[in-house]
Amino acid sequence: MQISTRFNIGQNFEHYIISAIRDYFGGTTIIQVIVSKKNFAEKRKLLGEVKHYYLEMGNKEVKNSIISHLDKYPLMGHKLVTYTRWYSHIKGK
Repeated sequence: MQISTRFNIGQNFEHYIISAIRDYFGGTTIIQVIVSKKNFAEKRKLLGEVKHYYLEMGNKEVKNSIISHLDKYPLMGHKLVTYTRWYSHIKGK
């Protein structure tokens, strides 16, 4: 497994959520989009194409902002495990 020193997050459909997260942490990265036209289950066919919005942020100020936020509002479950790996990796650099 490769661990990046950059923070990344993604969300299907909801561009404004990713935009709000970027703005909250002081990032300036352009939000990327992947459009998928996969064949979905009958239940999801009405969705048509799926847009997945994501961003990566890695400057020092953004990392410090994320760490400060997550110290105050800890993650749970698998997200905590992923964050702990990321945190220990960036502190080792």
